[in-house]
Amino acid sequence: VTRTALVLASQATSFSPASDGGPGDAARALAMLDAAEDMLAGQPAHRAHAWVHANAAARAALVGDRWSFDAHRDQARRAQQHEPEPTYGLWHSFPPRSVDADWLDDYLCGGLVQLGDPGAQTALNAIVTRTSHEHRIADASKLLMQLHLARGDHDAAAAAGLAALTAARAAGLGRQDLRIRGLRALAPSDEPTYAELDAALRAA
Repeated sequence: VTRTALVLASQATSFSPASDGGPGDAARALAMLDAAEDMLAGQPAHRAHAWVHANAAARAALVGDRWSFDAHRDQARRAQQHEPEPTYGLWHSFPPRSVDADWLDDYLCGGLVQLGDPGAQTALNAIVTRTSHEHRIADASKLLMQLHLARGDHDAAAAAGLAALTAARAAGLGRQDLRIRGLRALAPSDEPTYAELDAALRAA
């Protein structure tokens, strides 16, 4: 039962507007994650429950449902301290990045940015400050760029974008180039503060 629930949750996370196109994908993913949570409800608790709730919170934010985001976030926090799920015969590398104590923030911060939560910047800065994991730095810095762009703070957005690009390339994350280019396109093309970031993007 647990294995089936986690496979369903994994399939749900593939319906991401970041790669597939729109809020309909997020709504579909949220419904699948809710179904996975229902399946896990009667199973022994382990850290995968937190991962499922965290992904559900992220999708709830994408469809603008603050109530569901808060509910899933709180459930994820409660499940965060459970033992890691058994890897033998279940799922060999799940959840990702859980070597860091604050791994759950990776999944929740995107929702905070999406919902315009005032605590988003503090949470993202904490990730960048505490971790040495290049994947985490790249993702958090990309979200900081998105946040600063929404506020019209181009100096901070350019710095965050360059940090995201540098960390992503160090970690071999080619997908981040496309995301950072997409965010850069939202800013004025002649904004001089983006000169260093633009040069780095051209050097790809």
